[in-house]
Amino acid sequence: MSITRIQPNGRLSQAVVMGDLVFLTGQVGNPNELVGEQTATALAAVDDLLRQAGSDKSSILNATVLLSDIDDFSAMNQVWDNWVDRINPPSRATYQAPLITRDHKVEIIIVAAMKAQ
Repeated sequence: MSITRIQPNGRLSQAVVMGDLVFLTGQVGNPNELVGEQTATALAAVDDLLRQAGSDKSSILNATVLLSDIDDFSAMNQVWDNWVDRINPPSRATYQAPLITRDHKVEIIIVAAMKAQ
Protein backbone atom coordinates (compact mmCIF):
# COMPACT_ATOMS: atom_id res chain seq x y z
CA MET A 1 0.00 0.00 0.00
CA SER A 2 1.45 3.38 -0.95
CA ILE A 3 1.80 6.28 1.46
CA THR A 4 1.87 9.91 0.33
CA ARG A 5 3.07 12.67 2.64
CA ILE A 6 1.85 16.23 2.09
CA GLN A 7 4.01 19.12 3.27
CA PRO A 8 6.50 16.94 5.14
CA ASN A 9 9.22 18.45 7.25
CA GLY A 10 11.81 16.87 9.49
CA ARG A 11 9.42 15.70 12.19
CA LEU A 12 5.90 15.53 10.75
CA SER A 13 3.72 15.78 7.66
CA GLN A 14 0.71 18.07 7.49
CA ALA A 15 -1.23 15.20 5.90
CA VAL A 16 -0.63 11.54 5.18
CA VAL A 17 -2.58 9.57 2.59
CA MET A 18 -2.59 5.82 3.04
CA GLY A 19 -4.83 3.82 0.75
CA ASP A 20 -8.25 5.48 0.79
CA LEU A 21 -7.67 7.43 4.02
CA VAL A 22 -6.33 10.93 4.66
CA PHE A 23 -4.95 11.83 8.10
CA LEU A 24 -4.39 15.52 8.90
CA THR A 25 -2.26 16.84 11.72
CA GLY A 26 -3.90 19.25 14.11
CA GLN A 27 -4.66 22.53 12.37
CA VAL A 28 -4.60 25.78 14.33
CA GLY A 29 -5.25 29.43 13.63
CA ASN A 30 -3.26 32.57 14.30
CA PRO A 31 -2.76 32.84 18.08
CA ASN A 32 -3.60 36.57 17.91
CA GLU A 33 -7.14 35.81 16.71
CA LEU A 34 -10.32 35.17 18.69
CA VAL A 35 -11.55 31.56 18.88
CA GLY A 36 -14.04 32.00 16.01
CA GLU A 37 -11.34 33.42 13.75
CA GLN A 38 -8.88 30.71 14.80
CA THR A 39 -11.51 28.11 13.98
CA ALA A 40 -12.13 29.61 10.53
CA THR A 41 -8.39 29.74 9.84
CA ALA A 42 -7.92 26.12 10.94
CA LEU A 43 -10.85 24.97 8.80
CA ALA A 44 -9.46 26.83 5.78
CA ALA A 45 -6.20 24.91 6.30
CA VAL A 46 -8.22 21.67 6.50
CA ASP A 47 -9.89 22.52 3.18
CA ASP A 48 -6.52 23.24 1.57
CA LEU A 49 -4.83 20.06 2.83
CA LEU A 50 -7.78 17.88 1.85
CA ARG A 51 -7.71 19.42 -1.64
CA GLN A 52 -3.99 18.70 -1.92
CA ALA A 53 -4.68 15.11 -0.86
CA GLY A 54 -7.47 14.64 -3.42
CA SER A 55 -10.37 14.88 -0.98
CA ASP A 56 -12.69 17.49 0.52
CA LYS A 57 -14.82 18.15 3.59
CA SER A 58 -17.70 16.02 2.27
CA SER A 59 -15.41 13.00 2.80
CA ILE A 60 -14.42 13.72 6.40
CA LEU A 61 -15.08 10.67 8.54
CA ASN A 62 -14.03 11.97 11.95
CA ALA A 63 -12.95 15.23 13.53
CA THR A 64 -11.40 15.87 16.91
CA VAL A 65 -11.60 19.45 18.16
CA LEU A 66 -9.39 20.54 21.02
CA LEU A 67 -10.28 23.74 22.87
CA SER A 68 -8.01 25.41 25.39
CA ASP A 69 -11.18 26.57 27.18
CA ILE A 70 -14.41 24.58 26.86
CA ASP A 71 -16.32 27.85 27.40
CA ASP A 72 -15.29 28.65 23.79
CA PHE A 73 -17.38 25.72 22.51
CA SER A 74 -20.27 27.87 21.28
CA ALA A 75 -18.04 30.28 19.31
CA MET A 76 -16.13 27.38 17.73
CA ASN A 77 -19.31 25.44 16.99
CA GLN A 78 -20.96 28.40 15.25
CA VAL A 79 -18.07 28.58 12.76
CA TRP A 80 -18.05 24.77 12.42
CA ASP A 81 -21.79 24.71 11.69
CA ASN A 82 -21.38 27.25 8.90
CA TRP A 83 -18.50 25.25 7.39
CA VAL A 84 -19.42 21.57 7.75
CA ASP A 85 -20.94 19.59 4.87
CA ARG A 86 -24.62 19.23 5.88
CA ILE A 87 -25.23 16.21 3.63
CA ASN A 88 -22.19 14.26 4.88
CA PRO A 89 -21.44 15.45 8.42
CA PRO A 90 -18.58 13.61 10.14
CA SER A 91 -18.51 12.20 13.63
CA ARG A 92 -16.84 14.66 16.00
CA ALA A 93 -15.51 14.80 19.53
CA THR A 94 -14.59 18.01 21.33
CA TYR A 95 -12.30 18.17 24.36
CA GLN A 96 -10.70 20.78 26.54
CA ALA A 97 -6.92 20.41 26.43
CA PRO A 98 -3.79 22.54 26.73
CA LEU A 99 -2.62 23.58 23.26
CA ILE A 100 0.79 24.45 21.82
CA THR A 101 0.75 28.01 23.27
CA ARG A 102 -1.52 29.84 25.71
CA ASP A 103 -2.82 31.99 22.85
CA HIS A 104 -3.95 29.07 20.69
CA LYS A 105 -7.62 28.44 21.41
CA VAL A 106 -8.56 25.65 18.99
CA GLU A 107 -6.91 22.73 17.19
CA ILE A 108 -8.72 20.52 14.68
CA ILE A 109 -7.61 16.99 13.76
CA ILE A 110 -9.22 15.27 10.75
CA VAL A 111 -9.49 11.79 9.28
CA ALA A 112 -11.11 11.68 5.83
CA ALA A 113 -11.69 9.29 2.96
CA MET A 114 -10.37 9.92 -0.51
CA LYS A 115 -12.93 11.21 -2.99
CA ALA A 116 -14.38 8.52 -5.22
CA GLN A 117 -12.94 8.85 -8.72
